[in-house]
This record gives sequence, C-alpha cells and structure tokens, in this order.
Amino acid sequence: MRKTAAFAAALAVMLPLFAGAQEVTFLPQPAFSDLLGRALAEVAPADAFAVPACRVIDASFLQPVSLESAKKILIPCLSAVSTHYGTDVRVTVGTLSEEGEFTAQVETLLLTVPDGYPVTSLLMRDLSHGLALRHGRLLGHPVMLQRRDPEVSAQEANPAQEALAACMLPMVMRRIQSGADFIRYYGGCLRQDRRLAVVALKPWAGHPMGVVVMSSAPRPVVESLSTTVSVPARGGRVTVDLVGHPVLVYRP
Repeated sequence: MRKTAAFAAALAVMLPLFAGAQEVTFLPQPAFSDLLGRALAEVAPADAFAVPACRVIDASFLQPVSLESAKKILIPCLSAVSTHYGTDVRVTVGTLSEEGEFTAQVETLLLTVPDGYPVTSLLMRDLSHGLALRHGRLLGHPVMLQRRDPEVSAQEANPAQEALAACMLPMVMRRIQSGADFIRYYGGCLRQDRRLAVVALKPWAGHPMGVVVMSSAPRPVVESLSTTVSVPARGGRVTVDLVGHPVLVYRP
C-alpha cells in the first residue's frame, strides 16, 4: 500500500509537468532518391546553343553551307552564348585530322573559350553537351572545342566521350532506347577507363536517356562526367546524358 501511495503521489506531481511540455513533431526525412535527384538536376548539363540567336544552326538548308558561310552564321549565335555565360566564345576555321593533329585533311570549325575556364566548368560542359546533341557538327561541319591554352586538348572537355571512342566494340549496332540500354552495351567502355574510376552505372530516374555515373575519382573528374555523349546505334547515332556523382571508397 505504501508503494502504491508513493507512486500515486509522484504521478500527481509529474502530470502537470507533462501537460505543460511542448509538443514535439518529428518530420520525415526526405528520401535519398529525392535528394539525389535534386543534386543531379543541379549539375546536369544544358544546351549552350539553346538561345534564340542560335536557332539557325538547327535549320535545314537547300544547299550545303560552306565553311566560311558557317563561320559567319555562327558569329551572332556565339555572341549571344558569350553574353549568356559572361565570357568570349570565338569561332575560327582550321583543319584537323582524325587523330587530332592539325593537318590539311579535314576542315573544321574551331570553338575557342578563354583558358581561364577549366574543362569541368559550366561553360565547357554545356558547350560539349550542345555539340553532342548535334553529333559534333554545326551547319554540316565538324566542330572542335578547345581552350586558348594550346596545351589543353579539346577531348579533355569530355573524357567520357574519349573513353567511348577508344573502346573496342563489336561491329554490331544495338538498339539504344534507354539509359539501361546504354549501360548494357557501352557501360564497359566507361568502367575500363581507369581515369574515370567508375564504381557503378545506374539509369537516371525520370530521364529515359540518362545515366548516373558513380565515380570515386577526384572531384574535377567527377564533374567532367556530367556531360552528353554520342554513340552509334541501330538506326543512327544517339545521344545520352551522363551525370557524375561522387562516391567515397574506403580502402584499408
């Protein structure tokens, strides 16, 4: 009885305290997939040529556009691109061999950006993305993207595309209709390039032609993986959007 009476007395003292306590609300944590989706959206590349002044580059012409004419047409387009990104993007005419050395073999358009912009910058990624969407050609001519620093290769702006180009694939054209298809047929090309340090490849949820590249490489390399690549497929070349995502790998 004494224990019961003591418990009742203690309960009588504590009840007012509980009644005056503030209500605590537990908010549900956002799903990891939602957080990842928002993070990927922030680094996803955009089309640098998606400005009104550049609509002409996607127009159809009755006759082939000469290289000099293409250069003149691109000047106002690149002027608008320069204004949008706050830097000076220039176009010149040059010659380039398939090996990347300047020769008299292939005439090409050269897009040049200041050397103060790293290959992982938003400008370089968006220009690479815009060119990949057009299979590396503008107004019917191949395009080379480079910085004004002559020691920087244009291919460094898109190391994933370089890895795909260097990959030995069977001469069988597969149908690429989704990010999963790209991973199935071309994922090995990215995994075998040690510079990219690819840990995993996953379809980009909500983006049918997108792939998330999980990489343990240094940050600049991971950022450069947020780009667009072009690969051969049945029915013609297709473009796939890649987005790099860092992964920490602990090694003993």
